[in-house]
Amino acid sequence: MRYIAPILALAACALADPLRINDANFNDRVALTVLERLTNLTEEQLMMNLTESGDQSLNDMMVRMIMESDGQQQFNTTDAISRLQDAQNGEGATTPWPLCQQSLACTLYSIQSNPLVDQLLYLVTMEVKWLGSPAKCSDQFEGNKGILQYFIDKGYTGPNTGISYPIASMIEGIQRGAALVLGPTDAALASAGSVTDTFGNPSTVLWQTFINGVKNGIFKDRASHDKAWSLALQSSLNYGNTKAVSAGITLNVNLKRWFNLIQVYCLLQQAEGSIKNVFNLVSLPLFSLLPSGFSVDKFVNWVFDVTSPKPLYCLSDAAWTNTNFDNLTTTSALLSSVTSLTKILPAFLQCFSLGCSS
Repeated sequence: MRYIAPILALAACALADPLRINDANFNDRVALTVLERLTNLTEEQLMMNLTESGDQSLNDMMVRMIMESDGQQQFNTTDAISRLQDAQNGEGATTPWPLCQQSLACTLYSIQSNPLVDQLLYLVTMEVKWLGSPAKCSDQFEGNKGILQYFIDKGYTGPNTGISYPIASMIEGIQRGAALVLGPTDAALASAGSVTDTFGNPSTVLWQTFINGVKNGIFKDRASHDKAWSLALQSSLNYGNTKAVSAGITLNVNLKRWFNLIQVYCLLQQAEGSIKNVFNLVSLPLFSLLPSGFSVDKFVNWVFDVTSPKPLYCLSDAAWTNTNFDNLTTTSALLSSVTSLTKILPAFLQCFSLGCSS
């Protein structure tokens, strides 16, 4: 009986995300956000332009516009502050935003001083210009974009917040990881002189490992691929959180739940190869929540698909107001705790059911 309360509480709580993942236009959401930033046009105007442009989708239009542009945004008025912070902290180069984008050398402080939509644009630009053909990673950062899009839709768009630092750390780690992988063979990066600099971000080498693994076909299976991605994500968000704390920023209760969700997600993803054992532990109390045709393999394939923004977007929202994500012990011991698993897995199952129906 002790399992019933948390299950019923979640079942009665509908997801409240600004855009549900089973909405017909969700797949264009990131492209629409980026295009609105690039063009200052409304969604209606962009749809009219799409018809006239000959592009097959908003995503195609976005990629074309990024490739045709220099990929740089307007200078932000906060950039002088970010450069001062860079100098004070002694981490990474001090090339100002957005010029730093040309050599994948933007620091955490410079990145986080800009709105999340500009950070999303930078990540997409990296994906189009650097992580695509050169690194063979054109679809490997959709999960990261799902996190960014969620917080943009929630209105957490400004700098100096409990989420701006972790996300900036994630982007810094990805760009530096890419620079370390591509720098030795890329003249532009090599000439910038920073192809061995991690900028002090411990996730840089983990993103380097992930990008290099995808680029050179090193990962022997899905589980090893997903574990490498997960370790890098976890490291970068944790590092960014420490920077936020150092800056005197405290997390509100919703962000604390979100961080607990991310820790749980990463723990499960890193144990992907043995996740059937996790479900064996909770098969009885969660049986009524399993959707028709459920299998662990289907669950793993959808929930831990880093090539889709949907899982982490949905899970972020599922945890946002969910008290079952309060005060969790986010260590490997959670994977053998029936009580903890019974509290948190319904959120994963809820998103899985939504995702499979869309």
